[in-house]
Amino acid sequence: MTPNRTRIFRCNTCQDLFAHRHYAKVAAQRHVKRSDDPELPGLNDYAPPLVACPHCGDAFCLLGAEHESEFFSIDTTSPMVSDSIQKVPDFAKATLAQCEAQVLNWDDTDLEWEFRLQAWQRLNDERIETSPRGLDSNQLHNLQRLFSISTRMRHEPLIQVELLRQMSRFEEAANILRPLFSPVVNLPPESTVAQLIKAITEKNDQPFHYG
Repeated sequence: MTPNRTRIFRCNTCQDLFAHRHYAKVAAQRHVKRSDDPELPGLNDYAPPLVACPHCGDAFCLLGAEHESEFFSIDTTSPMVSDSIQKVPDFAKATLAQCEAQVLNWDDTDLEWEFRLQAWQRLNDERIETSPRGLDSNQLHNLQRLFSISTRMRHEPLIQVELLRQMSRFEEAANILRPLFSPVVNLPPESTVAQLIKAITEKNDQPFHYG
């Protein structure tokens, strides 16, 4: 599949190049939705705020970074341009340790939510693979900060419910759900809300993929 836009970045550490590619058709596809997913913008234009260089592995902040060059799909029809772009590897996923270290730089800024959300979701990548797994004090603090921000910014309530559930604050999570989805007996069992209610009732604080 040909990307509709490719941006080329230079690693601050090793000075090698890597790419962030956008695919127009991806916007129409839904990834497997997970219990910690907010409603994202069009996924064709989405990248995490923190990535890693595919060459040296060092963290690289994409937000606000200057790209070296930019190509659109119409440009890649040239064989010479297309060949040079294809040889540049995509960015790598930042590690959990890198994400957790980065959030400390963004406290009380407009971007705190984005970096803390990424650290939470990166943690849940590992929790799903090794479940059940608890939270250490720093990870619990991250969820508490996310909940505070989501409440203040009036983010979607299901994310607030999920944050509370993963902090084992089950009654508070249920209290948010009850007035929003009543009567719950009419909800189909495969719905997002029904699966959240089931997890809360069972006092399950682990992340999961919606069935």
